[in-house]
Amino acid sequence: MESTTKHVGIIIVIVVWFVSILCSVVGAFIVVRALIEGYVSFQKAESAMQQGAAAAMGIAISVVPCCIAKAISEIISKSSEL
Repeated sequence: MESTTKHVGIIIVIVVWFVSILCSVVGAFIVVRALIEGYVSFQKAESAMQQGAAAAMGIAISVVPCCIAKAISEIISKSSEL
């Protein structure tokens, strides 16, 4: 029973970190596109505030999943130690 739970925990961690890496790539693309090319979504940014907002969204898309993945990894590793 314990080994099955451990395998499920490892699978969850792998999936969550994969999603985190995918979101990091998407977020980096959004930030680069907003800051270098000046695009927000599919339209050209009309002001620096729109570029800043797009860059902030890209960073949030990158950072939030990473924090969630780290938290889930820590929870699973601590629960497996018990």
